Amino acid sequence: MPDFYSLLTDTGLQKVGAAVTANQEFSMPTAVVGDGSGSAIIPSKGMTALVNQVWEGAVGSIIQSKADANTFVYEFSIPASAGPFTLREVGLKDPSGALCIVGNFPDTDKPVAADGSVRDMVIRIPVHFENAESVSLVIDPLANASNGDVDRKIAAHNEHGQAHQDIRNEIGDKTAQATGDKRGTAKIASQDEVNEGANLLNFIVPGRLKAWWDSVRTWGNIKDKPTTYPPTSHTHPGLPPVGIPLPWPTNTPPEGWVILQGQAFDTQAYPNLALAYPSGVLPDMRGQTIKGTPDNRAVLSAEGDGVKSHNHSGSAASMNLGTKSTSSAGSHGHTLRWSRGKQGGSLLYFERGEYYSSYNTSSNYPIASAGAHTHTVSIGSHGHSVTINAAGNTENTVKNIAFNWIVRLA
Repeated sequence: MPDFYSLLTDTGLQKVGAAVTANQEFSMPTAVVGDGSGSAIIPSKGMTALVNQVWEGAVGSIIQSKADANTFVYEFSIPASAGPFTLREVGLKDPSGALCIVGNFPDTDKPVAADGSVRDMVIRIPVHFENAESVSLVIDPLANASNGDVDRKIAAHNEHGQAHQDIRNEIGDKTAQATGDKRGTAKIASQDEVNEGANLLNFIVPGRLKAWWDSVRTWGNIKDKPTTYPPTSHTHPGLPPVGIPLPWPTNTPPEGWVILQGQAFDTQAYPNLALAYPSGVLPDMRGQTIKGTPDNRAVLSAEGDGVKSHNHSGSAASMNLGTKSTSSAGSHGHTLRWSRGKQGGSLLYFERGEYYSSYNTSSNYPIASAGAHTHTVSIGSHGHSVTINAAGNTENTVKNIAFNWIVRLA
């Protein structure tokens, strides 16, 4: 057995066995170091903690060995601010904090700035898993280095002619012009190159792209534009033709659509919509339905409320009221006084059927009374006029559900 080694504690053995049985992952994410209370230690399986722990931190990385698939390298760094102490013992803990690996370590000082030396200490621990009952951990005493040592080793590695050859081959000459399928350098396109749009290698900066856009965004500067404006009607697959009104169930139309409310629109901005509504004004479809155009009407013409002309028939029942009698009250008589006249050229006075040459001025002669009697009045057959009262809503309608009519802008 080497002088410096580590082993699986009894607790660690139980943890590994339980993980294997339950087919679960076993991890040791935490590293601990101690100073052994000033003396070298001999690791034992019964240990549940270091003799004297002086630092605890996270494992920085776990890398599977390329030479042995059963070996994993646990690496962690003790920061320069930790210490001072002398490193003599190490360990690894599982997520619950149980000490699963314990090992001894050659005396290694960890100074701080006050001691005149500052360094991070990087430790790599290769862990070889043979099986659940036997896990060996070998500590490499040379696997600790300062930041300077690490930087020097990296610099020497990078300067080696064969270092990262695969990356060198992929990148190639960093000064070569980049192409569509090869990385490299690229020049900034000149303003003329941006304006012409012919160079496919140089890249365009925002300032020159804006300058080009400002120069061509007016109708007069657009190249290969239609000879007539607005352009001829066209459709987009999957979309209804521009101008068709569609029912929509909310008061907020979808993006790119508007509710038909009789509003004007910009025919320059929406030339396809202008083909359907040349006046630049959308119909007001609030409270309206759509009707197929009759022969005597123009398309998009409006028609007000109305009822088809019709007649109503009606009469009052005819009734013959016959002959009616008046009241029988009012019995009365009349008196007759003298009257005069001429008969045969002589002036005579007449009284009660006789003629006299003179008359009595003070006498009145009664006429016999007719007694109580009645009179009849004929009413006859006749009719009466009839007035029919108005009823119903303010307009003709059918059962309906209110939707908003919308149209697509384009």
